[in-house]
Amino acid sequence: MLMKPCALPIAFVVCFVAFAFAMTPVEAADVPTFSKDVAPIFVQKCVACHRPGEIAPMSLMTFEETRPWAKSIRQKVANREMPPWDADPAFGKFSNDISLTQSEIDTIVAWADAGTPRGNASDMPTMPTYSETWKLGEPDYVIEMDPMDVPADGDDIFVTKAVRLDMPEKRWIRAIEVQPGDRQVLHHLVGFKGFFEMGEGGANATDGITVRPDEQRSINVFSIWAAGSPPTEFSEGVGHEFARDQLVSFNIHYHPYGTAARDESKVGLYFGEGELQKQITTGFALNTGIHVAPDSLSDDLHASYVFDQDVQIVSFFPHMHQRGKSMTYNLTRPNGEVETMLRVSDYDFNWQWLYSTEEPIDVPAGSRVDVIANWDNTSSNPNNPDPSKTIAFGDGTDFEMLIGFFDYIPREGRDPKPPGSPSALLSTLLASHPSDESYTLNVGGMDNMALALHLPNDRDATLYLVEGNQVLTMTAQDVTWIDDGEAVFNAKVVRDAGRTIPFGVYVNVTDPANVKGHAYIGRSAPKTPDASQAMLQFTGQRVR
Repeated sequence: MLMKPCALPIAFVVCFVAFAFAMTPVEAADVPTFSKDVAPIFVQKCVACHRPGEIAPMSLMTFEETRPWAKSIRQKVANREMPPWDADPAFGKFSNDISLTQSEIDTIVAWADAGTPRGNASDMPTMPTYSETWKLGEPDYVIEMDPMDVPADGDDIFVTKAVRLDMPEKRWIRAIEVQPGDRQVLHHLVGFKGFFEMGEGGANATDGITVRPDEQRSINVFSIWAAGSPPTEFSEGVGHEFARDQLVSFNIHYHPYGTAARDESKVGLYFGEGELQKQITTGFALNTGIHVAPDSLSDDLHASYVFDQDVQIVSFFPHMHQRGKSMTYNLTRPNGEVETMLRVSDYDFNWQWLYSTEEPIDVPAGSRVDVIANWDNTSSNPNNPDPSKTIAFGDGTDFEMLIGFFDYIPREGRDPKPPGSPSALLSTLLASHPSDESYTLNVGGMDNMALALHLPNDRDATLYLVEGNQVLTMTAQDVTWIDDGEAVFNAKVVRDAGRTIPFGVYVNVTDPANVKGHAYIGRSAPKTPDASQAMLQFTGQRVR
């Protein structure tokens, strides 16, 4: 049945139409458009990765490229999954923070919900120009890694490559960019000043280079790249000084992923202008005592580092593997003040970021950095390759790591002072432990190293090894008290770049102030002590 049109009064119709026309421009102005509102956000926070040929799966440089992904973009942005910035905003401020503000998130969500209006072409911002190959532009010096054919499956591959630079004069490095040949197989590429040998089990490529005695030094990192890492750019006047014929070496880790691949990675060096103002140093807190039961969450595990000079921390680089859940950097100053400098609450192995501080963090001599980490070895972790396995420390991708890297500069002067005695650094570290449970150990033939032991009666034991200015923390979770005052336990000591060997220990608390014992290097401690099989004898005194 046909209905008659409703006969509205003419005056009502005229008023309604006038009201609608009056409101439309205001409402339209409230709706974000791509060109005026969304594209500027993408320019600032997204297109460095979301452009042709880069790591992201799609480009966001034009409206046509972006519109098909609007629904996915809305979801990732609203959930704060993108951009990939995992630092907790409650702790620290960082100059390279690419996270979105709540206002920026609201703008992108409103644009997607409004049907992705394009807006006026005249409002479109100018897109940045990029080199086709290098994010930072053409480097001043390029180091090419040897081609590596990685099979479809099999064990992880570790390579050390040494390179003698050939520059016309001494230079300093203001920025470093690693250009991975194949992101799928390249797990990490770490650069060292001097020669850092991989050791047994890894390929070593010196290419006939003569390594001078002064170039075989303790660990001296100048560059770190892992999955998702951006180029490293130091602050104005800050960098690494390189000799004209500087020897550098690279620790390279490949992980087969199911398809045969060929990697030909490169490292680009960018020279600074003028005089170097501050030489940068990379330190790290490392603990090899990871032990996570199948289908479980880990307890906190700590690693520490101590300073014997006044410095300023300028960046952080947390490193874990696929089961990594969180990592926190705490600074304890000599007056007992504790500052949380960085907390990564939701660690993402695929986006390993360098967090550059907005302002340098003052660190007085006698301060301690504690890095606290957790792992998720449950089936609810989508990145977990096998929740049925017990997880331990290891260099392979399917194992786990706890390494909290950080960069620092001297507070006064250009160059850091040489590290003090290892025993002095250990004294600073042990000051945070109960004195009746902590011992400094005396080991013959280890003049350039120092060992200490924290041995509580009811918890895990911890060994500390200091070499140069680096501290290795070794937590042992299997302490067995075989008699009153006698215990055996097992730790892991790093032998070379990430590889560990067993370090079994027998210790006898002979009286309230002294211990003695021995260690088995390369094997676990037998339940029945056997000093004839040990490789190290030690004595120790309680910390006072």
